[in-house]
Formats: sequence, C-alpha cells, structure tokens
Amino acid sequence: MRESSLGEWLFKASVSRRLARLCLKQSLALEGGEFYSVTARRIMEARWSVSIGAYSYGPCFEPGTFGPGTLIGRYVSIGPRLRVYQANHPLDRLSTHPFFFNRDLGMVRETNVPLTSLVVKHDVWIGESVIAVVAGNPARVIKMRFSDEMQSRVHKSRWWELPISECARHIDFMASPLGSDASSHPMLVDRESQVAAFATSQRSISSPSL
Repeated sequence: MRESSLGEWLFKASVSRRLARLCLKQSLALEGGEFYSVTARRIMEARWSVSIGAYSYGPCFEPGTFGPGTLIGRYVSIGPRLRVYQANHPLDRLSTHPFFFNRDLGMVRETNVPLTSLVVKHDVWIGESVIAVVAGNPARVIKMRFSDEMQSRVHKSRWWELPISECARHIDFMASPLGSDASSHPMLVDRESQVAAFATSQRSISSPSL
C-alpha cells in the first residue's frame, strides 16, 4: 500500500463532498491508483462510510455506487457499470415493485422495507454489468415466493396490467405482506374469469334470439 507525502493534507482537505471528490482523484493519481492508495481509502471511509480493503478496485471508489456502511474486503475485483441497492425487494407481498415500498416514488408515506448494509468478503469477483445472481451450475430455482394456490391467484389477477393509479387505490394492501388469505386482497380479483365472462356476455348480446 502507498501513501504520498501529501496524503494527510489531502485527507484533511476533503471536508466537503465536492472537495472530497477532488482529493480522492488526486490521491489515486499520487498513490498508484485503486490497488494501492491509502489516502483514497481513508477519504471513502470518512466521507462516504465505505470501507475498502487493500488491493481491491473498481466502482467502490466511485462515490455513491455503494451505500453507507458498506464493507469491502481485500483483493476484491469489481467490474464497471455496477449498481448496488441497499434494500431487498419484498418477496412476501403481491408486488416487488418499489412503488409500494420506496417513499421517494410518492406512493407510500414511509419506506417500509429495511435498509441493509453490504459486506463483500475477501477475494470476491463481481463481473461487469451484473444483471442477475443465481445458484448452482446450471442455475436452479431455490424456492418459490408463494404456494401453488397463491401463485395461481396472482397469475389470474393480472394486476400488473393495471395502471399505477389503480394500484395506488389499494396502497395499504400493496405495501403489506400478502399473507395466506388471498380472498382478502382487493387486487387478487380473477381478471381472467372476468374477461372470459364479459366476452361470453357480449357474444350472448350479439347473437340473435331464436
């Protein structure tokens, strides 16, 4: 690891986010880049609460990519264009969409899922443009979100075809775990049956009486 003679000055100068970005850039230039810079690591931890172990590199040195409280081990390789989220999408609700748990999107009063800290242990490789994490080779399903009966109800509801304005009418239900009683959820209407019944009624109306 390397620390330049200006390292302490750069660290002390990084008192605001704007100055911290400039000092971070300069520290990396003076101290051998992301693999080696001691001062860059000090700045990331003090100003963005991201702890980066020795010789790790990648977007972990880009402020804002990893959230506060992130711990990254040593010798971690992180590819470009990575995005990190600090909240899991809720798997026990009708919808996993952030409309129903993220207050920044204007549908719920408060964010109603826990924010988590991320820990990346030593010698981990996270590839470029990661889009999925799967288990096994070949990949396999670990478990289903809902029971077979509930899956059927969800599929038949076709709730995802509705506009957000309709979903927002039932925001308390959408922001809560689905539970085992599908009959109590206003969004779990059997729309497939409704569409079929409507089509049948239309055919009856259009058919001439004998």
